[in-house]
Amino acid sequence: MLCAGIAACCTTVSPAWSAPTLDDLGLQQVVEVKEKHFGGSTGYRFEVLGRTNPFYIDGPVGKAAKAPVMTNTAYAIGEAGNYALGMGVMKHTAGLVYGRTSYLRELLEVFNHDTQTLFLDNTYLHPGNWAFSVGLRSVRLVNVEDGVTDYRGWSPNFAAGRLFQPGRTQHLWVRWKHDWAFSKIQGIPGTGLTEDRLDHWSTGPGLDHAWQFSENWGLRSHGGLKFSNYSKGTNQDRNDTRIDLGTSLQWTFLNYFSGTAFVDYSNRFSNQDRNAYANWDGGLRLNASISF
Repeated sequence: MLCAGIAACCTTVSPAWSAPTLDDLGLQQVVEVKEKHFGGSTGYRFEVLGRTNPFYIDGPVGKAAKAPVMTNTAYAIGEAGNYALGMGVMKHTAGLVYGRTSYLRELLEVFNHDTQTLFLDNTYLHPGNWAFSVGLRSVRLVNVEDGVTDYRGWSPNFAAGRLFQPGRTQHLWVRWKHDWAFSKIQGIPGTGLTEDRLDHWSTGPGLDHAWQFSENWGLRSHGGLKFSNYSKGTNQDRNDTRIDLGTSLQWTFLNYFSGTAFVDYSNRFSNQDRNAYANWDGGLRLNASISF
C-alpha cells in the first residue's frame, strides 16, 4: 500500500497534467468574437525521466531510490463556448485525465500509482490580452499493487493573467493563481495524522515563455513562485514557499505527433524542515493528440 508520505508528495508537487486554466487556455489574443461552438481533443503522452529526489524528501537520497521514472497519460478534453460576453469572450472546458507513474526498479514497484483527474474550467478572455479563469479539479491517487485509494481531493481555483507578444513568433504569459485544496488521506485516529492534514491554500505568480523559432521546432520555458499555508493535524502552522523553473525543446515531426526534451527544477522551503526538498527532473516526452 502506498504510504501516506508518498501520497503527500505526489499531491503537493505540481503534476504534469493539472486542471488547465490560464496556462493552457489563455495563450491567445482576443481579436474577434466567433460563433458559439463545441469541440475537443484527445491524446496520449509518454515520458521517461531521471529524478534526483523521487520521493521529495529532505536530506540525502540513496542510490536505491534514484530509479528512472516512466509515466503514461491519456486524456480527453471537451470545450464549449467561445461566445461574446460583454467586451470579451467566454470559454468552458471539461476534461478527464488518467495517468500511471511507474518506477523502473523492482524494489520501488510498490510505489507505482495511478492518478485520476477530472477538471472543469471557465475562462473569460478580455480585450487587451487579459484573461480570468475559475475552475475546479478533483484528483484520486490509487496504488497499483493493492488497488487502495491513498488520496482523494478537490481544489477550486482562480487565476488572472495577461499575454505579452515580444515578437511575431514569441509570447509571454504572466499570471497569478490562487487555489484551495481539500483532501482525504490515510490517518491514525487520536493523533496528529488526521485525514485532512494536507488541506491548504496557496497563491503565487507564474510565467510561461514560448518561442516558435521554426516551423517544426519550439522552445518553452516557465517559472513560478508558490506560497502555501496548512492548518490541520501535523501540518498545523506549516508555511511553504516553492520555486519552480523549467525549459523544454519540442519537435513536431508529424501533424499529430511531437517529441520533447525537458529539464525541470523545484525547490520547496518550509518552516517545518521535514517538508523541504530540492529536485531536478530531466527526460524525454512523446505526445500524440488530435483535435476536433
